[in-house]
Amino acid sequence: MLTTDFAYNHIDWEHSPIGNEPFYHYGALNSKILNLGLTIGLNDYWNVSIKQLIIDRCMEWHPEETSSHHRTECSSTDYDNAKGGYLGDTTIDFRYLLKNTGKGPGSRFFIGGGIILPSNNQLTNNPFISENDEYPDHRHFAISEGTHKIIADFQFFKKRKKIPVFWGITANAIHPLETSDYGFYPSKIYDISMMALSGPTNIKTNFFHITSLGLSYSFRHTTNAKWDNVIAPNSKSNTHIPGISILFGTNSGSLGVNILKAYMDNLYSNDDAVEQDAEIWQFSLSYRIILDKYIDKLYWK
Repeated sequence: MLTTDFAYNHIDWEHSPIGNEPFYHYGALNSKILNLGLTIGLNDYWNVSIKQLIIDRCMEWHPEETSSHHRTECSSTDYDNAKGGYLGDTTIDFRYLLKNTGKGPGSRFFIGGGIILPSNNQLTNNPFISENDEYPDHRHFAISEGTHKIIADFQFFKKRKKIPVFWGITANAIHPLETSDYGFYPSKIYDISMMALSGPTNIKTNFFHITSLGLSYSFRHTTNAKWDNVIAPNSKSNTHIPGISILFGTNSGSLGVNILKAYMDNLYSNDDAVEQDAEIWQFSLSYRIILDKYIDKLYWK
């Protein structure tokens, strides 16, 4: 199966004056995220997925004042403490099918695990170091955290004859294995998500059929990250993410449209400010197509 997910994430942020900059800091952090994936069935119970992130993340700095913390710039360019580029992390994930009812009503249960391989597009120096409240010019964001990580997950889905026709729960945990070459140890991440789909609708055209309308909710907890064994400000957070979705069936695969609204109790890219706020929206498109091809050398008999 080939998968393509494109997400546009918009964070409208602000925080109070900090250090020797006695003015409010505010702007927008926009991310365009392309996640390319290939899933191969190894036998009737095992599959492996390989996913590659390609990211363009840009800061819009709105005040007229000059700041050492923020400016209008993108993660594709190098900076004093950042290696720029578009290539994000690579994930290799194995999944085992514990239970599968088949095509009719019933349960589907998967467990899995894998590894995340970092790219070289990362921060190269601690952006929170100051001397007498003065900071050297620095950047707070990159597209990789620069460390290998392990991931464990499970997925449970249930198909029914009544609405919601399809519902499910997924959970995963991501644990960094090391500190980056530049002294950064990322947060541990714990996610749990719930979704429910209405089932087929009567909305059809010659080109597509709306196969389902859905609601979702996700909760994410991140632990403290560290720079040089010192806790990074604003790295520990809880995020609630409700969303709505529309699934379209076409003659050449399925298409999903999702709108998400995130509520964070922190924003990692800000400094350790007394007052801060963030408004977060995400719009995403996802595409799936099953190739129905066999690779004899990979398939376990």
